[in-house]
Amino acid sequence: MDKKAVVIGASAVGSITARELANRGIEVDLLEEDSRVGKFGKCGGIFSKHGMDCTGVNYKDLVLNEIKGARIVSGQEELKVRTPHTQAVVLSRQAFDERAADEAVSAGVNLHLNSRVRNFEVDGRAIELVNGKSNVGGGGVVKSNSSGKGHLSAITTDGVSYSGNVVIGCDGNSSITARKLAFPEIALSDMVISYQAEFAKADVPEPDMVDLYLDHSAYKNFFMWTIPISKEKIRVGVATTEIKEIEKAKAAAFKEPYIAGMLEKSYKTFEFYHMIPLRYRKKTQMKMGDAGYALLVGDAAGQVKATSGGGVNFGAKCAKTAARETAKYLLEGGNMNYENAWRKEHGGVLKMHYLLHRAYRLFPDWLTEFSLGAVKRLGMRRLLESKGDMDYVFRL
Repeated sequence: MDKKAVVIGASAVGSITARELANRGIEVDLLEEDSRVGKFGKCGGIFSKHGMDCTGVNYKDLVLNEIKGARIVSGQEELKVRTPHTQAVVLSRQAFDERAADEAVSAGVNLHLNSRVRNFEVDGRAIELVNGKSNVGGGGVVKSNSSGKGHLSAITTDGVSYSGNVVIGCDGNSSITARKLAFPEIALSDMVISYQAEFAKADVPEPDMVDLYLDHSAYKNFFMWTIPISKEKIRVGVATTEIKEIEKAKAAAFKEPYIAGMLEKSYKTFEFYHMIPLRYRKKTQMKMGDAGYALLVGDAAGQVKATSGGGVNFGAKCAKTAARETAKYLLEGGNMNYENAWRKEHGGVLKMHYLLHRAYRLFPDWLTEFSLGAVKRLGMRRLLESKGDMDYVFRL
């Protein structure tokens, strides 16, 4: 068996996966469809500090701002949670992606730009979908060649073939890997559409505090947020499960008196829309006949915090799991154990975030407003300040 793997997608999670593989002695081809790596800023850009530390990427010189608390608003109730320590950092996502890719290349990864994958092959035979299922996935209709050295190949739009015994799709929510290999889909009801814009010359009164507005009538099943970058620069975003209502959600956000006041003399510098999965796929590992395995990691797998839509921190954790299990498979033989490993190590926390998100969907606005008030009146704010955690809900 060759000690080779192909990673598709060179944003942060793909680059971290590739770097970890290379550090374990695996030859890696990292394929990126664009002429540059990264998400081009299409990300909230706020990450928990300890989550960033776990990525292994040297990010500290990329920090634009440090966040110490949150202002949560529902109806007439407002709850402020503030700590003396930095809880989250605001970054340029593009700069972070580029740093992660640079570190992967320094580890020995072969980065290929302008390499959009169009299909996959096993020993030169194209993988096809038969009744919605791959002709190799899960059953092995296509077998490896007689030498026993089967190869799984990613074929780019310009006809270049990159082969290995493991292909890892880190290619985002609209993953070509997942589509072409017929991994289970994520239901549209388990996704949100988001919008975010960045504003300069704003008047930001508390640049170390994010704002969260909980209002189903305006931001159904999700919320509106602000992410300060400085006293004069801020990001404002909204998300909802109702795709057709995203423009209504945008309008509601900019009509909020507090938001409108901050932005009164500002101007927009950047905006984007993005779909975010909130639930992981039922299957993220597929045996490709005798040729090896295909895996999904990060947003492609749906390894996202459903309470916030954040994918980098747990995507990076699962990337390390994927690299460890892939290296074990390629170097020692046997069966791939990625599916069981990541679910055991991180699935429980991601499931908790999803269950909390589903519970929030059931809360009418009056109950959310009442609950915020109850937290203040019962003195639970200090519990949130001392034990609350962006990634793990509570660290006890």
